[in-house]
Amino acid sequence: MKKLLIAASVLTGLCSSAAFAAQAPTTAQEQAEAQAVAQAQQELSSTQQTSTLTRAQVEHQLAVAQQDGEVRYLNTFIYQGS
Repeated sequence: MKKLLIAASVLTGLCSSAAFAAQAPTTAQEQAEAQAVAQAQQELSSTQQTSTLTRAQVEHQLAVAQQDGEVRYLNTFIYQGS
């Protein structure tokens, strides 16, 4: 779950920065940021984004999380009912 959230955050950042990629970086900071974005894009493209779990395994994990209250906790405190 954490890996999925991290990947989604990185992809969102990359997508939002792609709109500015057409401009050539002018300062050292902009060049460093452009290099960091390019490196992150390369790392993401080289990793597989597919899950190794089956549907049944995921459903089992969800059922266990619902039974032990983890889902309720996440909805209440982390996601705040959204």
